[in-house]
Amino acid sequence: MAQIDTLIESVVRRLGEMLNERGPFQVSFEPLLLRLAHPGDQKAYLIRVQFPGVKSPGLIRLLDQKCAVRDVSYRSPHDFVSEYLLAVAESEWRQQLLPFVPKAPPAAIMLPQVQGLIASVWE
Repeated sequence: MAQIDTLIESVVRRLGEMLNERGPFQVSFEPLLLRLAHPGDQKAYLIRVQFPGVKSPGLIRLLDQKCAVRDVSYRSPHDFVSEYLLAVAESEWRQQLLPFVPKAPPAAIMLPQVQGLIASVWE
């Protein structure tokens, strides 16, 4: 990764940290590909910020396409948070996350928040 890419990545990460102090923002970046190269060989970046409560417009369409490829279906957002899947998530939390992040909040606190986020996609 070029030095400028590393710098942009750190700036975007810091921006995300600052925004997350105020709510569940999501920040991402990607190189902007221009039709004609800049004469000074400069780089351009596209930085996206998703605000809390604003749905990604194509999320459900994308989900439908992925389900079609995998030959699975769903009826409602509750299909993604079944008791079985929550039990698997809690088990994985203990086995995969806690050994590396021992001070992580308990799954019992975080998983209900995830349920709410999943349901909010359809609201």
